[in-house]
Amino acid sequence: MHQILLWITAGYFATISQASDANFKRFCVNPPNFGKGVLSQDGTECELKFSVTTADMTSAYSFCETQHPFSLKSATNGGQQTTCKITTHYRCHGSDVLIGKKCFIPRKPVEFKDASNSCGRGYNLHRVHSIFEQKWISAFLTKHNMLWIANTRSQMSHLKFINFEGRTLHNREARLVSGASNVFAILTRKGATAGITAGTITSVSEHTPLPVLCSTDAEQLESYIPALVDRMGEAGLRSFSYKDSTDKNRGFLVFRNLHIFEMDGEFEAGPKFIHDSCKGFVNGYAASPLDFADVNSLKQLLKEKIDSNLAFLVVDLIVPSRLTICAPITMRSIRPISANGRRQYIEEQCILRCSTHEIDISNIKLMKRRELQENVNIVVMPGQKISNNHLRNLDNCAKDPSYRQMRAQFKITLPSNVMQVINEGHYWQDSFPDRTCADTPRVALGFTQKGLIDLPAIARHFAVCTYGQPPPSSATDVEKTCHRLANYDKEKNQCACKNPEDDITKTKLFPTTESERSLNPGVLCLDCDSDRTHDVFLVVDFSHQNYQNLLKPLVRTFMFTFAIYNARIRMIIYGSANEPQTTRADVKIGDELNNVVDQMFSHGRSIAGNGQSPRLDAGLRHAYSGAKDTPNKKKMVVVIITQPSKDPAAAMTESNQIKETHTPIHVFATPDGGKDSNIHKYGSEEAFIVNEPTNKSSRDIPRATTRLEKFFIRSTCLED
Repeated sequence: MHQILLWITAGYFATISQASDANFKRFCVNPPNFGKGVLSQDGTECELKFSVTTADMTSAYSFCETQHPFSLKSATNGGQQTTCKITTHYRCHGSDVLIGKKCFIPRKPVEFKDASNSCGRGYNLHRVHSIFEQKWISAFLTKHNMLWIANTRSQMSHLKFINFEGRTLHNREARLVSGASNVFAILTRKGATAGITAGTITSVSEHTPLPVLCSTDAEQLESYIPALVDRMGEAGLRSFSYKDSTDKNRGFLVFRNLHIFEMDGEFEAGPKFIHDSCKGFVNGYAASPLDFADVNSLKQLLKEKIDSNLAFLVVDLIVPSRLTICAPITMRSIRPISANGRRQYIEEQCILRCSTHEIDISNIKLMKRRELQENVNIVVMPGQKISNNHLRNLDNCAKDPSYRQMRAQFKITLPSNVMQVINEGHYWQDSFPDRTCADTPRVALGFTQKGLIDLPAIARHFAVCTYGQPPPSSATDVEKTCHRLANYDKEKNQCACKNPEDDITKTKLFPTTESERSLNPGVLCLDCDSDRTHDVFLVVDFSHQNYQNLLKPLVRTFMFTFAIYNARIRMIIYGSANEPQTTRADVKIGDELNNVVDQMFSHGRSIAGNGQSPRLDAGLRHAYSGAKDTPNKKKMVVVIITQPSKDPAAAMTESNQIKETHTPIHVFATPDGGKDSNIHKYGSEEAFIVNEPTNKSSRDIPRATTRLEKFFIRSTCLED
């Protein structure tokens, strides 16, 4: 369940942000249930229209919530049509699949004991948390049939799970056999033998080689924090966006409830309770001056007057009409008392009373109850004094003359539990810490509108929470460069690919560039087990009078390579005309590939074979138009030239445009086509001239095919 903790009476939280995720764009083009999708011009939103009648706005929202795995921005009903506007805060890279705020990638089939290790750096064997995930994992990863997951038997109560008493599944065809297993997989299509519906989790024999479902947190887009701050304000909780210490935007708010320090004694002021209070927010933790690019931003935050509310709620980001309202009954604290002349400590426990409600989205504004809150004079900080010398407070209220030296004994505890000294003068209020005028030692940290001060450990004040971006990483600069399929050697301070032969600097699978060969070890590791589906723009010159004999032997051979890589082919046939002919074919092993080639050649017959100079620029222009809007990074333009271009300069301009979209161009030519003045400049590398192309036994045809195969291997292994 994707949740966020908000201190408000009630509200509706719907995420909005810039969408630039490839899976989001593909989904918009091909939505489910016969919907029609229109992607906004800037790619930030998708409008889905369904020929479905909904009774009212609530029904429209309920329907739209089930039609996508992203974020619902609005839902409208009208006549016999329901319109859903969706967006996403997040982005995945390469062939990862975005579902909610997670990126999923299937890894190669292994036995369960090897599943976790196969995911790679930064990825984990995924634990399924909701029926929502089950639905969309099975929808997007259907072709994998079954995938290993990390769930245990005790984590199945709220999921779609089937248990076969005394039996378990064995092999990828989902065959039931006698026996028991305590490892589990999710079926992404109906079980062939067992008849289990897609999305169901069940036990599988641990020795069955299955693909592995790996996941990682999706990357937040730049517009996420400002949009989140705005939406939280609409819901009744005002927060602010500031640059953090890494120059990224983070959300900050004053948590207007009394917070306490963790006291194991009067000289202890642990920050655990304060950090825990902020964990309900997305990537939330207690903020300190170290989290701001400029400490004046924190001072400004305390001066803000805000609207606030009296309770907090947990909002389901995927089902935004369902919320949980919680109110504190008591607050956990440890306070000192005097008994028989001795100081003792008693503990009070915090109890929260919560209730879950279905809400009417159209009436959400009626549920808000606000109160004006003044600015804040002081907040607690997640820090304390660390010293073996337990000094008591000074007897009088005069300032401590050694306050500058005392600052070095105060440390902030970061979310990673690393403690950092905070003795720089610009963080502190003048003449603090002062170690005076308190019932107990001033070993805790607070922050006023003038800077840091020391506090007694029994102090209770508001706190500042920060949320949104993950906490800054404590990894070294070298460790941050390690590829996800590499390990980091702390002693040597260097990266190393898990399989040394997969390092780009050592591979013999395909030619590499000089810059790739000069990379440090472990920075770029090959991932040849990733999804091999490619988008191919096949630009073919039909202008030659003998085009059929010149092209068919080569194209037929290429077609088998395309099929191996599940190519979605857009064949762009050009000649002397201004407008090429286009056709599409999605091919895979097992298809009647010769028939596919014959149909393609038949489609281009109307502009073929007139012998006039061809318009390569027109063919490349069509390829650019398709490539620039194709989200799949595994894409390429393959050009076959039979005659010199009519306008080589114009063709060169179009070629450069394609390269700017990071789409490689691979050029092949017959001997006549090789006479083009720019023949070796159009492509990402020199063109391959196919001698004797009409001779089926020509040695150049298999050589050209081998070269094409290496381009596909490179794309598969590197574009993840």
